[in-house]
Amino acid sequence: MTSPASVVARRIGISLLLACVVLPRSSVAGTLYVADRDTNTVAAYNGTTGALVNASFITGLDSPWGLARDSAGNFYVANKAAGTVGKYGPDGSVINASFIEGLNDAAGVAVDGSGRLFVASDTVQTYDAATGALINDSFVTGLNSPRGMAFDGAGNLYVASALGDTIGKYNATTGAAINASLITGLSYPVNMAFDATGKLYVSSLSGLGVEVFNPTTGAIISSPLVVGLRDLWGIAFDESNNFFVSRYLDGAVAKFTASGTVVANPLATRNALGPTSLVYVGSVPEPSTLALAASASLIGAIGLVRRRSRKR
Repeated sequence: MTSPASVVARRIGISLLLACVVLPRSSVAGTLYVADRDTNTVAAYNGTTGALVNASFITGLDSPWGLARDSAGNFYVANKAAGTVGKYGPDGSVINASFIEGLNDAAGVAVDGSGRLFVASDTVQTYDAATGALINDSFVTGLNSPRGMAFDGAGNLYVASALGDTIGKYNATTGAAINASLITGLSYPVNMAFDATGKLYVSSLSGLGVEVFNPTTGAIISSPLVVGLRDLWGIAFDESNNFFVSRYLDGAVAKFTASGTVVANPLATRNALGPTSLVYVGSVPEPSTLALAASASLIGAIGLVRRRSRKR
């Protein structure tokens, strides 16, 4: 015969599972982080409405060009003028403003799933994202002004060579070239991002705007995707497969669906000159809501078991 205690334990487990998986959850809006080389800050915006959340999320920068975030929520900022990469907490607090120093041209940063920090300088260099220790100062060479970087679903590394007008594809473990000229004929490509289906979206500062490519073959899928966009820099996708792109020369950020339909152009405005790289952090369940739901389910489960016990 099953004891009341074991029944309670089983009911509690089921109730907590339902609280976490089945019950409705309220969420907070996702946040778009924008590096700005005019104000030397990283600002935070509501990713849905474009409303300014924090104009001084990270301050004290020196011409920030690259922006990345690791799996723990820490931010990394490439300061081109200073030749440094700074590391900051999920709340924007300073961990180490000179986490990496002595770079010739700190133009881009990216972090992979194994905790390696990739820095685009004269070459692509790799560092330990936890300690800042150098792993390889010539991980990828033969580039021409490397800028933005991105990883595909298989972990391959893509690097934009701005003055070479190309995007190369590399083995992210060894740095070996898979195709150093995967995509050619661009016009100062500075950043790229993958959509939910694995297509590669490229933003160019002097080109046609956002262009879309097959990351395996390098074939053009759409060029340009949206007519009339110029002077672009950062690009990032949200959880609904919409993308944000920063319009560098007119100080704004626009938002489009993956098919190029305008969601908001502009979504947010910044300074007359300056928005560079973007990082989007998706919406998350409210912790208080989850706790409330779990507590309610737990109370209900205990009450049900007590009623059944009294009937025996």
